[in-house]
Amino acid sequence: MREAGFSPAQSRYGFQSERSPRGVYPFCLPSRVRSLDETIRVRPQALPPAFREQMMQLVYDSLTGNVRRFAQDLARQLGGAPLFDVREAHTLPDEDYLLLTYTFGTGGVPVSTQAFMQQRAARLCGVVSSGSFHWGHNFARAADVIAGQYGVPVVAKVNKAGSAADRVRVLDWISEHRV
Repeated sequence: MREAGFSPAQSRYGFQSERSPRGVYPFCLPSRVRSLDETIRVRPQALPPAFREQMMQLVYDSLTGNVRRFAQDLARQLGGAPLFDVREAHTLPDEDYLLLTYTFGTGGVPVSTQAFMQQRAARLCGVVSSGSFHWGHNFARAADVIAGQYGVPVVAKVNKAGSAADRVRVLDWISEHRV
């Protein structure tokens, strides 16, 4: 039965069904959103201002740009969460933060991350590390080293610039650990 005044593909709530390649309707999205990936980006931006004010800061250290892109994607998906490079430690407010870093060499913590941690370890809440799967057991090992040294959880280990699933995992952790 069709609701009066609405097209078959649209409900009174403004949702429009999207067709998958097989012709089934696996999910409903707002009519302004065209893909599931876009939904992940739109949803956090719609967060109320009070929630955004409570967002955890993101602090990153990046050598090749992979971690920086991952951190920027997270900040954007969180609706503009505070984002800082470890080299800007002097501008970082004294609030809780999530550290995103890379693994150097065969599993080492970058010198710049170590220097930052010596100054700002007290408010560290968790760590995400990037690496490359080809390093085997040393993959993203910097997260394990930092977590062991400072007693914080390893939120995620991501391959290079991370995937959508990695971003969702980190976003879920952040939403559970709001300041």
